[in-house]
Amino acid sequence: MRQSVNRSLYAFNSTDGSILWSHQADGAIISTPVVEDGRVFVSSNVISAIDAISGTVLWQYDPDILGSLGSPMIEGSKLYVASFDGHLFVLDRDHGTLLTVYAMEENIGQKAPAVVDGVMYIVAKDRSLYAVRMID
Repeated sequence: MRQSVNRSLYAFNSTDGSILWSHQADGAIISTPVVEDGRVFVSSNVISAIDAISGTVLWQYDPDILGSLGSPMIEGSKLYVASFDGHLFVLDRDHGTLLTVYAMEENIGQKAPAVVDGVMYIVAKDRSLYAVRMID
């Protein structure tokens, strides 16, 4: 899997390096895609779930924000994506349905969040560390 600032995501054959499929995103892909359970989750200006074998878009969510989105992170049945305008979007990873949005004070979209013992840690652009307890 390779992302590109030219709005394209490519999947390659691991044997011969040929392109299996490509996906044209709505904006530049500056984050790292996540692959889990046969799906590729990627964010640009929208958040997309793509079938890892066929390249078919399974769902998309448009958060209607200014700026870009950071790298997706999966925890259980939820997909978390931070935005450069200070929002943390929580989606159902199977359907792309918005579950909740956390509003932060800072740009938190540059790094993928990390989860330890039910707490998500997010580093903001100003180097502040946010801790968000995840509730089912």
